Amino acid sequence: MRKTTLVLASAAFCLTASAQKINGHDIRTVEASRTIMTSDDRTEGASVLTTTGTESVIWSEDFANGIPSTWQNVNAGTGGAGLWEYRGTGSGATFSADTGSRGAYAGGRVPIQSATRTNGFVIIDSDWLDNNGIPGNFGGGVAPAPHMAYLITETIDLSGETSVDFSFTQYYRRFAGPGGSQAVPATYVDFSIDGGNTFPYSITYNGDISVNSATPDNDVEARDVSNWVAGQSQVQMRFRWDGDYYFWMLDDITLQSVPKFRADFGAWGGAPAFDFLVGPAAGSSKLGTFTLDQNRDLAFDCNAISSGSAPLYNAQLSMEIIDPSGTVNTVNGPVASSAWGGGMGSDTLTYNDLNTNAAPWQPSANGTHYFMYNLTADSTMAGGQALALKSDTFQFIVSDSVMSLDGGVFSNSLGTPQLGDDGAAMTSRIDLTADAQLWNVKVGLSTLTVPGGFMEVAIYDSSAFTGATSGFDPNGLIATAQQTVNNASGGIITFDMTTNGVPLDLMQSMGAYYVVVTMYSNAGANLIRIANDAQWDQPGGASLMFVVGAQWYSGYSGSRSFNSPWIHMATTSFGVGVGEEKLEASVYPNPTTDVVRIELDKDFGTYDITVSDMGGRVVLTDNQLIAQGVPAKVDMSALPKGMYIIQVTNEQARGAYRVSVE
Repeated sequence: MRKTTLVLASAAFCLTASAQKINGHDIRTVEASRTIMTSDDRTEGASVLTTTGTESVIWSEDFANGIPSTWQNVNAGTGGAGLWEYRGTGSGATFSADTGSRGAYAGGRVPIQSATRTNGFVIIDSDWLDNNGIPGNFGGGVAPAPHMAYLITETIDLSGETSVDFSFTQYYRRFAGPGGSQAVPATYVDFSIDGGNTFPYSITYNGDISVNSATPDNDVEARDVSNWVAGQSQVQMRFRWDGDYYFWMLDDITLQSVPKFRADFGAWGGAPAFDFLVGPAAGSSKLGTFTLDQNRDLAFDCNAISSGSAPLYNAQLSMEIIDPSGTVNTVNGPVASSAWGGGMGSDTLTYNDLNTNAAPWQPSANGTHYFMYNLTADSTMAGGQALALKSDTFQFIVSDSVMSLDGGVFSNSLGTPQLGDDGAAMTSRIDLTADAQLWNVKVGLSTLTVPGGFMEVAIYDSSAFTGATSGFDPNGLIATAQQTVNNASGGIITFDMTTNGVPLDLMQSMGAYYVVVTMYSNAGANLIRIANDAQWDQPGGASLMFVVGAQWYSGYSGSRSFNSPWIHMATTSFGVGVGEEKLEASVYPNPTTDVVRIELDKDFGTYDITVSDMGGRVVLTDNQLIAQGVPAKVDMSALPKGMYIIQVTNEQARGAYRVSVE
């Protein structure tokens, strides 16, 4: 079930876009000003650091009096103005502690929410330094990107210490690291033991944060650095920004004794800290929205690191899934009883150890479901003091009719001109577990979209995708629809996939379908931006984007800026069983003002009749005998004008028909 994401799994799904710019367009223009899940937009959920044991503070700095005069604030790159700033109430404050990034792409983000923020913090504001707070003014600020800035502490005497823990609170939003590479972050801390002559030891932070995403605004980082600095008398720490956009805020820097027990969630071996696996088979698209008729197994896993001085035992992942009624469903993984960290065994338990694969879970109700990762561990093999970790909250949706990769979370948007003005495209692969009928495709647009552009939706059998450069085989095309983007779209543009009111059949034997959305922005005059959900990594081939003049890509390296686009298939699923078949019926008159008749040529019998509006709400139910020459009659005269779906079902056959009430 595992981890082929963006790897050379096949020629069709192997390529990732790694350049900072595509066709000359910088992806910093991706909209990311909306916040849905928490006060931050970290795509992997916030990990909660848990410690147990005495921690005595050896040295600390909370910037209550500004950047200490004994520290060095050094610009090591081009442009002498590219320095760290102090925000607070002390000497040398550039702005108050209520001011976060001043850059054009700060998106209204608050400042760091550290324990002592009100008395001050420090920031390297790469966004503002490059653009002076003016959108599109790339390179026009006081110190054009990229930036290399050092903040170096005074010399610290740790000669009497045998164990040293290094921690700080941070808020970081990522774009590019050294050399403009989006594969690495811009945040590093270096350590010297010779008074700053050399810095031989280094820690890279935020490698698990996706491009255009951020850590929590109060993210606490802690590492055991005893092997480097314990017993040394000339220790210096260097906070190094090396890269391009957006910002790094720091506060409450501390050196203290290492706690006996400590654990945290974290990325490992290319796998994210938290993962969400979706059936029906290995490599299936992770549907953030699906129907009960298309229900599937869900499994969860995570990675965790033990960094205390003593080992932990009996670690177990326990998932809390909160359904729409508020009921908490608990799914437990196996217990990993072996020693974990503290110099005994590996310090990391991976998704191979911490998962619920053996106990897959399926939802049973429509609505938004929230889930959290809970990890427990014991201080001794026999039990003892327990340690507990809890993740941030993720979500998925069970819908009456919608199938989509996104789970209703707006993380950012992507489209023209980043992928090209005319002919740029993106696609989602929707895996089915049962036969279905497709009524329409709805695409979620961001507020950056300018009305007047044109979009086309094409439905392909999944086997039609032949490779990154060859694209889709036209012989696999099933249906198309077009639509002009106008002011009436209200953030959603709808493509009718019916023919004379009859929906498009999606046959289970085909397994999965690609929904391809192609954008035409009138040579850039009418931008089109499609919403994206960045909660989790998608497996290879689940979503693809076409860059004009280039080829199909599975996304940006190390980023979820393109991951789960808001491309919704509105379906009616049948869940056809043994002996069940599609019901052929005549439904008339259509449109109607009162009574609709349902007439059969065969398959006579008693049927349940359900009338639903296009939002999936049931508005009428009935049970009638439909015999030869005796049609069923459904009185719709009391219903508001609009479009409705009539479903006719019994144990032998099913049918669904769209009817307009005028």
